[in-house]
Amino acid sequence: MARARREAAADDPHANGSGVIPACLVIEMMAQTAGLILPEDVSAAYVAALSGVRLHRAPEAGETIDLEARLARRMGGLYQFDCSARTGTTPLADGTIVLAVVSIRGDGTTGVAR
Repeated sequence: MARARREAAADDPHANGSGVIPACLVIEMMAQTAGLILPEDVSAAYVAALSGVRLHRAPEAGETIDLEARLARRMGGLYQFDCSARTGTTPLADGTIVLAVVSIRGDGTTGVAR
């Protein structure tokens, strides 16, 4: 399991003056938290799929966002995580994120790790 925390500053540039952090950034934060669980020798990973992702509420600038990811299963070069984001006890988002691990070969080309 991995946990992370993001302090959304009152003048957060992602809020674009609206005071609300875009939901797509919450999903990105959950994916990055999941990436903390990947093996150390992984050179790169990409979001391959989202499943059952629910956005309950967009966080507002000034809130603390608590993120959590748990490895649910591994399928070759794909890692499936159950993720969530909340502020205090209020859920912001949850769902399943699949990361595809990419290996970088000696010749500089890439391929999905097996």
